[in-house]
Amino acid sequence: MNEQISGQEQIKQKVELKTLSVHDAENYFKLIDDNREYFGNFDNLDPNKYQNVKEVVEVLNSSDKIRHGIYRGGDLIGTINLQGIARQKDKTAEIGYLVAEKCAGQGIATEALLRLIGDVHGKFKFLIADAHINNIASQKVLEKAGFEKIGIKGDKYYFKKVL
Repeated sequence: MNEQISGQEQIKQKVELKTLSVHDAENYFKLIDDNREYFGNFDNLDPNKYQNVKEVVEVLNSSDKIRHGIYRGGDLIGTINLQGIARQKDKTAEIGYLVAEKCAGQGIATEALLRLIGDVHGKFKFLIADAHINNIASQKVLEKAGFEKIGIKGDKYYFKKVL
């Protein structure tokens, strides 16, 4: 049977997660720099952060986060990170993600998050995340991935997923 693949399914088939290294610094910087204003819309990125490739290399060399690139067709189109992994006593990690403006609304963040959840299942008991109260798209990503809204503080909703 020859079924047509929907646009959403085609995107899912083409999205890959790869651990970022210093070899990805130039592409990472370009992703951030090209989308700096867009990423700043909901406090996802401090506009003074990552001002050059050297800063990106320093960040990629730090061990406070596990950083993954979201790739489509070989292009870096976003990132998804695990942070706070030092909190081993409660086995909780915080998730953060960014997707290039040109790729927004295509299900890419949801697919990347679901893949990352599958990769870390059994390694953590809880995943947590936050989303700006006006960032409806990010809230939907978290909800589609099974996160539960657990509270609000200031201008952010907080979410939790039990693994």
